[in-house]
Amino acid sequence: MFLWKKCNNSAGLKALHTMAVAVLSTVMLILSVPAYANHPGPATTTLSVQPTFMEGNPTCSDVSNYMEYKINDVVSGSFTAPDGTKFTINVYPDSGGQAFDWSVAGGVVWDIVVKGGPNANHYDYNSQNPAAKADTYLHSPVNHKNNKFYGLSHISFCYEPGAPAIEITKVCDGGSLSGSTATYNYTATISNTGTVKLTDIKVMESGDFDSCMITGFAGDPLSDYIKVADSLDVGNDDIELVITCTSSKTGLENHIMVRASYEDGVVDDDATAACEFASNPSVSVDKFCPLKEVETDTGFKKVLESVRLEQKGNDTDGYHLVVKVCPEIVVTNNGPENLDVVIVKDESIPALKDGVDLITKLGSDMLPGQTEYLSNHYDLCYYPDIPETVTGGEFDGMVEAVASIEGLEGEYATAIATFFNSVTVNAKSVFGGLAPRVTDTTFHWDTDNEKWIAECPLCLPCPECEKNGDY
Repeated sequence: MFLWKKCNNSAGLKALHTMAVAVLSTVMLILSVPAYANHPGPATTTLSVQPTFMEGNPTCSDVSNYMEYKINDVVSGSFTAPDGTKFTINVYPDSGGQAFDWSVAGGVVWDIVVKGGPNANHYDYNSQNPAAKADTYLHSPVNHKNNKFYGLSHISFCYEPGAPAIEITKVCDGGSLSGSTATYNYTATISNTGTVKLTDIKVMESGDFDSCMITGFAGDPLSDYIKVADSLDVGNDDIELVITCTSSKTGLENHIMVRASYEDGVVDDDATAACEFASNPSVSVDKFCPLKEVETDTGFKKVLESVRLEQKGNDTDGYHLVVKVCPEIVVTNNGPENLDVVIVKDESIPALKDGVDLITKLGSDMLPGQTEYLSNHYDLCYYPDIPETVTGGEFDGMVEAVASIEGLEGEYATAIATFFNSVTVNAKSVFGGLAPRVTDTTFHWDTDNEKWIAECPLCLPCPECEKNGDY
């Protein structure tokens, strides 16, 4: 009672009010702290890794078994760990507070602890985005006094030196052309350049190819990923693949991709290569006066019908004899490539005077080894000029009279007409290469006798006659 008497009523009420406010504030603080503590902020990184709030001052040993590299002075720059792994951070202010981006070279990151204020944020790449090598917009927990991120105290990278990695290289071993097909030959080499074992090694080709196949390898064409090995250990021998691709085009760039698995994900790589091609078309032409084999009373006999006399004129002006020549022209594709242009020109033959494209007449490419007789497609007959002779050792006329050929006098006529005209052929392959221009004639130069020799004689040697000049 004494004590109460000594008490001032208003003072007692004031003390009681103060105590009640203190108790209530404490209760509110106790109720509020867990809510604030578990609010590290949203998943704002490029890799969408959600941070986890951690109390106190955690390190990598608290979140993983990986090595730790700690940056205490958090400023933008590059930092190199003792093992050579290089970390680069870019620190910048944001409307939400201080944040940073990061990247690593020579290793992979599995966890990051970001300390700020009394606590930290844990970014768990191990479970959310394994073997990360870069990310953006990381931060410390939220300071609920101002609803901004705490300033960055330090950053701990929990990392593994090296990385799961695969490398593929590709070189062209040469290209070849055949028909209308270009063949590309490559060697691709696959290497495990990382620090962990790789499994399920697969490759795929891309490009404007009809097909790509691995030589000696059973499987579908490389238009999709196909397995080439079950595994590839670190330091093991490389995988070497010989690949052949075909196309109707040259100058294509070949793109190969490789993919492999490891415990927590996949790695891949790609490479390109190009092959150079040398288009080398070739064509030949032969022009001659053909013989026709006919049946006579004494058996079969070859008769020259390509050179003959014809009577021209009329009753008023009179008639005269003219020479008509119907040679044969043979064109052959001697090269390895299809020809899509074959221009044949012979100014003496009306049908060929302006040049014709044999391919237009054929309606298709001229294949390697294909031979075409132009008499099957064109009228090759013409009327040459009246024969003239060679004077002064020079060929100044259209025709030459050759008296004889040494050793064969009895088998040949005493006069042979040589018709001076030539045929030329220009050709192009389907790959754009130009064949060397070729020319042939109805005569040739006899180097032994140093004279022009007719191939279209007016009189045919008599194969049944003795060497007595009978014809």
